[in-house]
Amino acid sequence: MPGFKMQIPGLEGHLFPPGTIVLLTARPGLGKSAFARQFCVEGLKEGHRIVAALTDTTAGQFRKQFGVDTANLEAVDFLTEKPKGVHDVSDRIHELIGKTPNQPVRLIVDSLSTLGTMFNPALLAPWLLDQRAKLLKQNIEVLALVNYATGINPTSITRSLHPFADVILQMRIDESKQQPERQFRVFVARGASHSINWIPFKISDSGIEYGMIQSETELDSLLRTVSRNVPGHHRLFATVLFTDIPGPAEQAAALSEQTWKDRQNKHFDLLRQELGLFQGRVIFRTGNGVLAIFDRPEQAVLCACNLRDKIRMNGFEIRAGLHVGEVQLVGDNIAGVAVHIGARIASGANPGEVLVSSTLKELVTSLEIKFSDRGFLGLKGIPGEWHLYAVSAVPHV
Repeated sequence: MPGFKMQIPGLEGHLFPPGTIVLLTARPGLGKSAFARQFCVEGLKEGHRIVAALTDTTAGQFRKQFGVDTANLEAVDFLTEKPKGVHDVSDRIHELIGKTPNQPVRLIVDSLSTLGTMFNPALLAPWLLDQRAKLLKQNIEVLALVNYATGINPTSITRSLHPFADVILQMRIDESKQQPERQFRVFVARGASHSINWIPFKISDSGIEYGMIQSETELDSLLRTVSRNVPGHHRLFATVLFTDIPGPAEQAAALSEQTWKDRQNKHFDLLRQELGLFQGRVIFRTGNGVLAIFDRPEQAVLCACNLRDKIRMNGFEIRAGLHVGEVQLVGDNIAGVAVHIGARIASGANPGEVLVSSTLKELVTSLEIKFSDRGFLGLKGIPGEWHLYAVSAVPHV
């Protein structure tokens, strides 16, 4: 039976298309690092740059595993140089990626769950999808994430990240065999889950070797069957912006009907201008405001603040609420918990205030955007208390 390595088209072509987020999940000692190393080796063979964000090993130890001296292998050592926050992780990774904007890059995070222990594990999912938004705008071959069970239950973290991954590779040891056997399977995420049979593998000096699959054609056919069974991706990760005019009933009562309509129309006219500037998209108009989405948190914050300032110059105030998370596309509309949270945050904002969730704040990388702490607030219909911040300063645009 032939051995297969990570370069075979049937495996790489399905698991690692450009822009894919892959989670590799298992308890320690099952071979995740060997998979990651093989993924990097095959990338180097293709002339790709490897950028590794390391939390469980040093950069020097990581390079020794490859036995090659190449400028195409770079590592960010978060083990000895602790990051200040998730924004610091992003900045340092993308500084390396940006060195060669025209060269394909393979990014590996080893390990994601250790990164979660450094911060709030709840931030991993939005951080992960924010990376996708950044990476898809650059020449990135693959985003591969290794989920390592350090301090966090791997089952729990996999479940929480499941909706945000394209593919999850699960690994185990089958103790029922005469000789315990390492196995993996492909677990396809994003909307539905389908898995192929557990495939035995061995780790040798020449790489990962697979058994059971008799030919490349057989593996390719098996993985295509899995892919065809997965519904289209009707989800996206977005920054949600709600705006409205506070106290509409009181304001409308104090104004003539025409003045009130003019005020509403001015709000929408200015909003369309700002959305064009910051690449936002209106989902629908509410009675006195809008729901819009953005690819990047910074875009949404700047848009909301610019809109507020220009409307203030016209003699009235609006308020805005922002959150970031996965939303589901329903025709021309969107749905999901992130939408409800954004609406509740907006309803808690004071006149003239741009209020954001802590999740969004952690994903803003611009040092020129400042926030003031509004404390923990309960949001109607949303479990728990939410840490909210008001935007206190933005760069001049």
